[in-house]
Amino acid sequence: MNKKILLGSLVAAGLLAGCAPTIPTSSSATTKPSETQSSTVSSSQAGAASSATSSANPIVSGGTNLTIALNYDGNNNRITYQKDTDYVTPNGKVVKKGDYKPVWVEVQKINKVNLIEVEKAVTSKAVTYFKDNWKTDQYADLAAANVSDINTYSVAGQSETILDLSEYMDKLPNFKAFLDANPAVKMSITSAKHSNATKGAIYFLPYFDGYNDLEKMTLVRADYIRKLFAADTVLDTNKSILTNTHYVATDADANGNAPAYEVTVPASMDGNTTKVITKTATKNIINRQNELINAGNADAASLVAQFKTYIQERYGNQFANPADLFLNLDSCYDADEMVALMRIARVAPAALTGDATKKVVPFVPREFDNQRIADLFRWAGQLWGIRGVESRSGYLYFGTDDKLHDLRGEDNATALLDICSSLYKEGLILENFESEKAAGTSNGKFAESLLVGHGTGEYVGLMEYDYAQSQGAWNDKAASKAIEDYDFRPILGGVANWDDNDTNSGYYHFTESWRSIKTQGFILNAALKNDSKKLDAALKLVDFFFSEEGHTLNSFGPASEGYIDGTIDYQGRKVAKFTDATLAQFNDASIGAGNYTNYLRTFVGATLPVGYIKEQGMEYQMTTAHCIAGLDLINKAIEVGTYKHVIPGDVDNMFFKMVPSSFFFQANQATDIAEIGGDKTKLGSIHSESGKGKNYCLWDTYVMNGFGTKTAENPNGTETKANYLTMINDTWQLKKILKHYQDAYDFLND
Repeated sequence: MNKKILLGSLVAAGLLAGCAPTIPTSSSATTKPSETQSSTVSSSQAGAASSATSSANPIVSGGTNLTIALNYDGNNNRITYQKDTDYVTPNGKVVKKGDYKPVWVEVQKINKVNLIEVEKAVTSKAVTYFKDNWKTDQYADLAAANVSDINTYSVAGQSETILDLSEYMDKLPNFKAFLDANPAVKMSITSAKHSNATKGAIYFLPYFDGYNDLEKMTLVRADYIRKLFAADTVLDTNKSILTNTHYVATDADANGNAPAYEVTVPASMDGNTTKVITKTATKNIINRQNELINAGNADAASLVAQFKTYIQERYGNQFANPADLFLNLDSCYDADEMVALMRIARVAPAALTGDATKKVVPFVPREFDNQRIADLFRWAGQLWGIRGVESRSGYLYFGTDDKLHDLRGEDNATALLDICSSLYKEGLILENFESEKAAGTSNGKFAESLLVGHGTGEYVGLMEYDYAQSQGAWNDKAASKAIEDYDFRPILGGVANWDDNDTNSGYYHFTESWRSIKTQGFILNAALKNDSKKLDAALKLVDFFFSEEGHTLNSFGPASEGYIDGTIDYQGRKVAKFTDATLAQFNDASIGAGNYTNYLRTFVGATLPVGYIKEQGMEYQMTTAHCIAGLDLINKAIEVGTYKHVIPGDVDNMFFKMVPSSFFFQANQATDIAEIGGDKTKLGSIHSESGKGKNYCLWDTYVMNGFGTKTAENPNGTETKANYLTMINDTWQLKKILKHYQDAYDFLND
């Protein structure tokens, strides 16, 4: 235990933000506490969730009964099967409504427990149940909960409601081994003990949607990019689409030239060798395009010819085709080159779709939802070399001074918004993305409408920034399969000039989108202390999911029912291999429909958010072939070290240190965090569900309108850049909040 945890009065503030490690092999009622209430568990708490019910019969004769609240989201995400139509496993076992799902049959057999679902938790979300019922006799033995709520209900001074797992590490060997191997995780989940703030405690088992692995990436219509530069493509000659410019080159010297530099990339898919791509100084492609556009001479034909000339001057013969700059293993495009590509696609609807009336939307947010729209900023931050957009805690990152910084109050924030606004004004970002009916959609599902086939209606998309597996499903839609060579896949991010305060500062691939702890955890009722048999059974069960056997079972399903057979190689290690019958069910329109989350959670019962690390080798196998081809290139770059990323563990250079997923504050700090920087505050409105609806983000306004539109006649307009920074840092007190974070980090790490 870090010595600083033993000092002072700490209050745990749960501030986790959204997530393949090495896995070790090896109920009760509570009452609402008052300030004077004892933390001793009363004898009346021994009968956990007496009204808990399950439609399924016990699996184990003589097994220990444990109540559980694990419903992830909706009735189909329970441990029991809830569809009216029978489901048949790959091995032929019939699963009827009310039966335990295959994973949970095995879980109970292996651990000799009978799991009883809590009735109140199966009609909505278990996390909602926990928040509403943690202090009543409906509180289960085992429950899924939001980490923020866990921390709220386990803070110093309140009665003991959640079991402190740190007291039982001798009975949690797999979980302990994982924490010992991942001290950064242990730090993130350690808080002050409920009854003694001088001691540390662990109140939940963390859930990981993958760990220490790439999360989001740029996905593109690779077939469109190839078509733009193919020799036999008939290119559009319509000069009326792009007639004026807003974006200016961000990587050019005073003479308008792109600088000369070298980029290290993988040499081949075989082995771990690298090579160097040389970029020769030449007139920046954006400056060339701006001259052409502003002169009224920009169409697809002229812009493609111009881009080919630029590629030859900048790269010589290193790329046989300009498309290779974006799609190959040695891809090393920069931000200006990506914008140049987006412009070319924008003016080439006929060449790409065969329909000159289509409107090409180069960047498409997934859907009408604030967290999805924010992927625009994540994509831009990675491409233009701006830190803090994909932090695991707010907008925090470690700067070259080894101190915490918050992007929201820095010049880079205004630079990022300026860039996005210029792209928006040129039509390179989906217009009116804050409207559910943008791009002619009726349900706000922008990517599903624009990126499948040639899009729906008059709009068609080129790219998004998202998860490869879920968005790769566009490849298998009927409208996409009808298009010869349709290919939607992830690509390497662009190279940017990262100032990492080290000798290797310079241009390279780098991402902050790296998986860590999710916002949910799995807790045990403290009243289990009253029944040693139930306590031991519960501890054995939760520890099971951190074993190799439990990890595999909850990621893939049981081998006994034909879900897996043998292994495959994934990122240098062996993982279970799905059978053909399993993959057929996954793709079956009446079962999985190409959505692994729906298939595994609804039918198999796998990947439900107990404390556990979801296996990315599972997700990889349920990814479409085109996306796998792109992922293989990305994984090779990560493997050889040319695609750099933040690291959740110890680092020599703090630039690469992943910000902790949670911080633990003293009481006065926690109050300020909530009152000044919480989701319901003005500062929180930068990216939060802030009372104006889940699709409101302050930054969106600056993207759509630019800076400095606020006047006496337009009092609701945007601030100037200087006024914006003053508003964020001083008026809205970001400086004060940032100091609390720095003090909390220093307190725990000195």
